[in-house]
Amino acid sequence: MKQVKFKALKKVVSYILCAALVFSCVCFSPMSVGADSTLDKLKAEQAALQQKIAANKQQLASLESDINNQEAYMATLDSDLDYTENQIDNLLEQKDIIDSKVKEIEDTIASYQNEIEQINSDIVSADAKIKKAQKNVKSAYSNLSSRLESAYITGNETNLKILLSSDSIATFLTRLEMMKRVSENDAALINKFKSEIEVLKLSKESLQERTKALTEKKEKIREENQSLYEKQAELRNTKAQLDSAKSSLEAQYANAEAYKDKLDKNSSAYKNLIAKQQKEEEAAERAIDEYIAAHASRSDGSGSGVVDSSKKFSFPLKYPGVHVTSGFGGRNLWGSYNNHGGVDLSASGIYGASIYASRGGTVIKTDPYCTTTYGKYIIIDHGDGYVTLYAHCSKILVSEGQTVSRGQVIGKVGSTGNSSGPHLHFEVRKDNVRQNPMNYISIP
Repeated sequence: MKQVKFKALKKVVSYILCAALVFSCVCFSPMSVGADSTLDKLKAEQAALQQKIAANKQQLASLESDINNQEAYMATLDSDLDYTENQIDNLLEQKDIIDSKVKEIEDTIASYQNEIEQINSDIVSADAKIKKAQKNVKSAYSNLSSRLESAYITGNETNLKILLSSDSIATFLTRLEMMKRVSENDAALINKFKSEIEVLKLSKESLQERTKALTEKKEKIREENQSLYEKQAELRNTKAQLDSAKSSLEAQYANAEAYKDKLDKNSSAYKNLIAKQQKEEEAAERAIDEYIAAHASRSDGSGSGVVDSSKKFSFPLKYPGVHVTSGFGGRNLWGSYNNHGGVDLSASGIYGASIYASRGGTVIKTDPYCTTTYGKYIIIDHGDGYVTLYAHCSKILVSEGQTVSRGQVIGKVGSTGNSSGPHLHFEVRKDNVRQNPMNYISIP
């Protein structure tokens, strides 16, 4: 379940050198950042952590050359690692908030852009209608002008022709009335077109003003978005610096491992510490075994888990360079035999990477407070006797009773519990019997 390289091993070193080390589960304190967390609050926490790290560096400088204070030296290194990991968690939280804001603003800009494009289309349509109305007015004016000019030139002759060609006075009057109405209709039509042109012009002006306002608002949001991008980049740089600081601390731990060669592994102190370590692990495993036995489904269909229609298991990490750092089955740990019930998966820089549900199912157990050597862990029941377990998380993103689908993000990789470095401990169980996960998954 754990990689033995730094944290756990340095506890052995410290115990033997000082014969007074109290072994405990190294867990992160639950982040005080809840649903109502703000960037300002996160930044304040980050600053506080940075002050603690700075204070530790001064203490390390004074302890480094004093071999008689190795317990204090390594304990200070341990707290530095915890503070650094908490800072990384804090920065990831800030980055998530900023990413969310950037996405929201990008969506708003896209919405404004669509509206502007629609308004521009409406302006083009209004222009076309104005041109058509102007053409109609021009045509009506032309027709009327031609008739008026003809009537003016012919004068009374026209009326005389109408009279002579009429078979009666009644017909003559009727024809004169028709000519009058034609003129009136032409005038009404012209007035109608003129009114339409005025309305269309006003509509076009309104659309242009609206376009201008939206464009200005869009540019303002672009400026805000650029500011968020800059903050996002700043957080990435700070996280990279913290990752480097964490690597440096781990390198110091690696140097401290040289002391293990000077230890008497047959001493009672060493054996007592190993026995204590194993008891804590066995107690954690028994508690999880009992919980799964009481709450998970069985292959005969009993249990409360939601049956996952897919029988396939997918790889729980989508991160470059992931490899197995500790396989399934028996292994020699600290000079003592240990049975590893899952596989440990890790890669350089994997801290904070997303963990994906290997299959769909129901979350039957989470431990967000790191109460055992498994650290923060998640158990998913797949409804047909199969259960998967994901341990040492830095963050849990699902809750008990929640139904999840295969490939859904359920947590973040961490180093909580009895862990020497960021990795995912992954288990597959069938009717509560541990299986070799590599028989179900393959590294992509």
